[in-house]
Amino acid sequence: MGGGYALVWLGGNASTYEPVTYRLGAGREKSVLAAAALNSLLAGELGGFEKLLVLIPETLFPGNHCEAYRLLLEAKTGYQGKKLKRPLRGGFEDATRFDENVHQVLRQGFECRTVPHPGVASPLVLEEKGDMYIVSYGERRVYRRPFEAMLNTVYAALRGLASRGYSIVFDLTHGTNPLVSATLLSAAMLRSVYGPEGVETRLYMAPVMGKLGEDAEVEFIEMTGAAETVNTLASGINAWMMLDERLLPRDAVRRVGRSLGPRYNKVYGSLVGVVDKSSKLLWALRSGQVPVIPGQLDALRKLQDKTHSSLEELLQDAEGLAASEPWVPVADAVAVATKRLVHRLLKERNDETMIAALEELVRAGMPDRALGPARELVVALLVAKHTPPNSLVRVGDKEWENIARWLDKCAMSRHGKEPEDCGKLPLDREDLKVYDQARKLRNRLMHGRLSREEGAALSVLPGRDIRVVTVDEKRATKQLNPIELREAEAAAEGLLRVLGKLEKLRGAGR
Repeated sequence: MGGGYALVWLGGNASTYEPVTYRLGAGREKSVLAAAALNSLLAGELGGFEKLLVLIPETLFPGNHCEAYRLLLEAKTGYQGKKLKRPLRGGFEDATRFDENVHQVLRQGFECRTVPHPGVASPLVLEEKGDMYIVSYGERRVYRRPFEAMLNTVYAALRGLASRGYSIVFDLTHGTNPLVSATLLSAAMLRSVYGPEGVETRLYMAPVMGKLGEDAEVEFIEMTGAAETVNTLASGINAWMMLDERLLPRDAVRRVGRSLGPRYNKVYGSLVGVVDKSSKLLWALRSGQVPVIPGQLDALRKLQDKTHSSLEELLQDAEGLAASEPWVPVADAVAVATKRLVHRLLKERNDETMIAALEELVRAGMPDRALGPARELVVALLVAKHTPPNSLVRVGDKEWENIARWLDKCAMSRHGKEPEDCGKLPLDREDLKVYDQARKLRNRLMHGRLSREEGAALSVLPGRDIRVVTVDEKRATKQLNPIELREAEAAAEGLLRVLGKLEKLRGAGR
C-alpha cells in the first residue's frame, strides 16, 4: 500500500558508463549506475526502498523500452553471465563491467515509464547473440513532442507514487536536460499539491563530466533545498498577490539569514524587516483596516528602498553568492513583490491610497472585505467635502452622523419621493442605489445572512436540526424558499465607482 520510500532515476545510455566511486557523506559505493550506488548508500538510513522506478526517454530505444533497458543493464554489468559488446574500428570491444550494486537493483526489480521526449536522436539497438548483446546506434529520428507531454507523463508517474503514500528519492545524474527539467518541476509541484506532510522528496545528482578513470570519486549533491525554494517562492509571491500574510516565506527568510552568518546581518536584517512589515500590511488589507494602509505603505516604502540598495551591493559579493542556501531568489522575490505592491497601492493622497487598497481587495477576490470600509469611506469623503481644511471631525460625532443619516435617507428613499436636500449630494440616483445595495449586502454578510433585513427564518427540523430559509409573504400560503447565495463583487465594484466619483469631485461644488 506504500508508506515507505521509492527511488526514481532517469534512464540513459548505460552502455557507455564506467565504474565510478560515488560518495554520500561518509559512505562510498562503486557502480556504473548512480542510482544503484544511491540505492546502496541510503539503504541503511531509509531501511531500503520499497519501490524502484526508472523514467526512460522514448529517444533511448526504438521500442519496447522497459525490456530493452533491463537487458542493457543486465548485459552491461554481467548479470547472470550476459555480456555487452559495442562496435569499435571494424570489430567489437567488451563493454561489460561487473557491478554488484546494479545486480541488487535487478534482483529487487523495478518499474519503468517511457517518457515522450523531443529532439533528434539515434536510438540504441540491442542485438542478441546467445549470452552476448551487441549495442549500436540505429537510424537517426526526429521526435516531435511538446515539453508539456513530457511534463504530464513524468508528473503522472510520480503522482502514482505520492498518492500511495511513498516518499520519493530522485537521482537525476544520467538524465537529459529536458528530462531533468521536467522531473524537477514535477517534484516541486508534488510538494505543492500533497504538502510536506503528504509527500517527502529528496533530490540528488552526481555531476560526472568527461571520461573518468576507475579510481575517480564523485560526490552526490543534494538538491532538495534548492528545489523546495520553488515552493517557497510560489507561496511568497501568492502572499503578495492574494493579500494573505499567512503565505509569506518568513521562516525561509530567517533560515537563509542565519545561514549567511553575521557578515550579512545588516542586509538580511532589513530583508526580515520588509517581510515583517509586509505581513502587517497584508493583514491590515485582508482584515479591512483600510485607514492604517497609507501609514503602513509609507513605512514599508522607506525600508524597501534601503533594502534594495543593500541587496544590490550583496549581489556583487562572490563569497555571498557561494553560500549554501539559495538566498538570491528568496531575497529577490521579497524585494520585487514588495516593490510592486507598494507601487500599486501608494498614491499621492491618503484617500487615493485607501481607494486603491479597496480595489486591490476586490482584485484579490475579497470584495466582501471591501464593502464595509468602502461604505464608511463614502461617508468620510462627503464629510471632508463639507468640512473646512485643518478641521478635526470625530467619527460618530454630530457632523459625521448628520452626513451618514443624510446619505442613508436619500439612498433609501423611493424614486420621485426623495427629500429636497438630496439634490445637494454630489451623487445621482444611480449612485445612491448602488450605495444602498452595498450597504444592505454589507449588513447581511456581517450577520452571516442571519438578520432581520435578510428576511431569514429558522425552520426547526425533526431532532431540532435547523435550516435557514426565506419566507415568501406575497403568496396566499406562505412559501419557504432556500436561502440563496449572494455575490459581493458587483456591489463592491459599484461602490468603488462611487468612491472614484467623489474622489474626483473633492473640493469642487456641484
